[in-house]
Amino acid sequence: MSEATLRALVSIVLSSAAVPNIRFRIEGYDVYAERFTRLKAAIRRQEIGFEIDDAYLASSQADAAYNPRKDSMILHSSMLKSTAISQRHRGAIIHECLHAILDMDYVQGISPYQEETVCALTSNIYVLHHYGKPLFKPNGNATQLTRKIVRKPGMDVTFDDSFQAMYEQVATIYDQADPNYGRRPGLHNGLRQRL
Repeated sequence: MSEATLRALVSIVLSSAAVPNIRFRIEGYDVYAERFTRLKAAIRRQEIGFEIDDAYLASSQADAAYNPRKDSMILHSSMLKSTAISQRHRGAIIHECLHAILDMDYVQGISPYQEETVCALTSNIYVLHHYGKPLFKPNGNATQLTRKIVRKPGMDVTFDDSFQAMYEQVATIYDQADPNYGRRPGLHNGLRQRL
């Protein structure tokens, strides 16, 4: 599959009317639609690479991944087997898009677990606004926090109780897979810092 097709797939996800609803703050960093617009422009300029690597994703137990060392997104071939992008795949793509944005902006001061938590939150916000139902449990911490953000766009989630509970869940999941995950420093190379 061509890289242009993969680029178009991600651009479709980034063009959703759900994206402007992603508005919150974490550790002084604002996550909002204009950051996703900048990512979409970087994708068009081919500053972000794309590849299919089902074996890597299977070993990572993921549907998609972002590699900051290569400034590239890794997608699963199943994403290309339908004319419609599934809820699960849209959630995975927007999750990895936020990883790419944090890399582009060379964001420091956010722990690996905080980053995974805000990426999961972003997926839930996106899917709720795109499909009308959350990606995660309807009464779970992610959906509770998503509803707070809907009521108060731009809110700081850093010390929110639902965010802290999500963070604990994410840390447990990642620690089970890799006990050193939370101790690794961020891999952001600041794509934007070099261009």
